[in-house]
Amino acid sequence: MSSTDVRLIPCMHSFANQWPIPDCYHQSLKYYPLDKGQLQMQKLSIVNFVVLLATVLVVGKTDRIPSHHTLNLIHELYLQAKTLEWSKFGSNKYLKSLTKTECLNACTGIAIKVCQLLYRKKKSERLQLACDVNLSSRALLREIEVFARDQMKYSKSGNGEFNMAWIATQSSAVLNVDPLSAAADALHWYTKAYTAADKYGDDFVSGSARIEAAGCLFHCGGGVLEIPTPVHGRAVVRRDFRTEFGEKTKEGQEKSGIPMLDVFDMEHAKFTTSYETERLLSGKSITTLTSGERHIVEWKISLSLWNQAMKYYDCMVDIGVGYFMFGDSTYWMEVIFQIRKAVENCNTRKLALDDCDYKTPLFTPGIRD
Repeated sequence: MSSTDVRLIPCMHSFANQWPIPDCYHQSLKYYPLDKGQLQMQKLSIVNFVVLLATVLVVGKTDRIPSHHTLNLIHELYLQAKTLEWSKFGSNKYLKSLTKTECLNACTGIAIKVCQLLYRKKKSERLQLACDVNLSSRALLREIEVFARDQMKYSKSGNGEFNMAWIATQSSAVLNVDPLSAAADALHWYTKAYTAADKYGDDFVSGSARIEAAGCLFHCGGGVLEIPTPVHGRAVVRRDFRTEFGEKTKEGQEKSGIPMLDVFDMEHAKFTTSYETERLLSGKSITTLTSGERHIVEWKISLSLWNQAMKYYDCMVDIGVGYFMFGDSTYWMEVIFQIRKAVENCNTRKLALDDCDYKTPLFTPGIRD
C-alpha cells in the first residue's frame, strides 16, 4: 500500500458510492493483448470513465479472485483514456477532488495488482478465469511492464520503479534472463524506487525497496568479484551484470571503465585493469566466472540499507500498518540471517567490522525464482 493509494481510495470509494455501477461495467468484453487491443465500448465521457474506474478499483480491492472480466475492463479503460478530452477535466464540478494524473495512476495501479494476482495463479486456474485465453506468465509480465512504465510517468512515489524491480525478480524463471543479471536489474530498479520514494514521502516504498535491494546485494546483484592476481593474491572488482531492462545501455553505448574496489598498489591496479580489459575483449559472457574468480558481497551496504529501512518501518508501525512492509517483503528474514552470519564471522576471526568489507554469499548467486 503506497501513500498514493491512501489518497486515491477515499476519492474512488466516494465516486463508487455516489453513482450506481454503470451499465457498461456488465458489458461482455473479449480479451485482447494490450498491443492488439481495440475499443469495445462506446466512447466514454470523462465522468463515466472515472465512475467505471472507481468501480473497477473498489471491486479489484475486495475480490479474492480477479476475473477475466476485470482484466478486460482494465484494458478497455487503458484504451479509453487515450481518447478522452482531458482538457475539460478540471471544469467538471464532480471531478474537482481528482486530477488527470491521479486517475491515470489509479488505472495503472489496479492493472498491475490484477495482473500480479493472475500471475501467481496456476495456468489451469488462469484458463478457467479467462475463458481459455492463454494468459501465460510471460504475457502477464509484459503487461505489468507496460503499466509500470506508465506508472512512472504518472507518479513520483517510486511505485513504478518498485514494480519494474519485481518484474526483474521474475525474469530469470519466466524470461530466461541470467540469474545474476536478474539480481542486478532488480537492484537497479529498487535503488531508483527508494530514491524516488524518499523525495516523494512514501514510507512503504522507501523501506521495502531498501530491504529488497539489500537482498539483491546478498544474491550478488552488485557484481562484486574477487579475481586472482600474481601479486598479493587477489583484487576486488565490480562487473555490471545488468541487461537493457536494467538500463545498462545509454544511447546504444555501455558505460566504460574498470571499477576496482580493492587493489594493493599501482602494480596491482595495472594488472587488474589489463586482466579485466582482456576479459571484456574475449567476448565471454559478463556473468561467466573463470578459474580463480569468485563472488563476494558488500554486506555492510546491505546492513546500512536495512538500518535505513527500519526508520520507515517504524513510521508505518506508528500508524498501525507496519505489517504491510513485512508481509510484502521477499528478503526480510534472509537479510537478517545474512547480516547476523557476517557479524558472527567477523567475531570468529577476531576482526573489527571495519576490516570485514566483504563476505562469501551463503546462497547460490543470482535470483532464480
